[in-house]
Amino acid sequence: MNSTSITTANFTTGIFSRTGIIISVILVLLLCAIILFTISKRKNRINTALGIIGMSLIAFTLASAVFFTESGILLLHTNGNPADSVYRFYSLALEGNYEESYKCLKDYTTLGLENSPSDSYSERIYAALKDSYRFELSGPAVIDQFTATQNIRFSYLEIAAISEAISAEIDNLLEERIETLPWHQIYDDEGNYRTALLDEVYDSAFDIAMKNADNYIVTTEYPVTLEYIGDTWYVLVSDDMTYCFAGGTK
Repeated sequence: MNSTSITTANFTTGIFSRTGIIISVILVLLLCAIILFTISKRKNRINTALGIIGMSLIAFTLASAVFFTESGILLLHTNGNPADSVYRFYSLALEGNYEESYKCLKDYTTLGLENSPSDSYSERIYAALKDSYRFELSGPAVIDQFTATQNIRFSYLEIAAISEAISAEIDNLLEERIETLPWHQIYDDEGNYRTALLDEVYDSAFDIAMKNADNYIVTTEYPVTLEYIGDTWYVLVSDDMTYCFAGGTK
């Protein structure tokens, strides 16, 4: 028997034990309430004090049953594998199906992955970042009552590293252009770099750096926590998750 089975078995045993005690108490209270309510009848008349106590016990018993059920304490078992929810969330996110992906999260309707940067240069970096995402589940999910943990290995393009590489290439290309091109093709009438030159240099620097993009890929492992609500395992957003999705930035 693997560790997941052992953990699940212990969890289920504990749930059944606790549930049995709670149900027994509720049944005893209900029985007492019925007895008191029955005794309270004397010659078709109801003894006020016993009747009130009996009705109060019935109301308390029903309220307790509703509370324990809604809070999940009377839940006999959890359904499904937490790992499936983690896999679904990341798969949909990496496919770009953010609307469905966010439905796997607890208390989050968006992570901002669907947003696009305002300028074309940042947009290209962001597109390269999203293309770099890779993930795989690491080991089995571990269940602890109504929470679970699933480790994941996630790969992403480190923004700081690739940006530094692009900046270095820009400096090299500008120096090369200055040495080979006439002055009027480099500077405008105010002595600034011409826009066309900068666009060409930026594009070339980006392409050169991206040819070695594998050198700037980071792979890290972190735990994903889930919570069981209703009959579904929901993924909880963590700093590790958002940090990796952001390419190693905060």
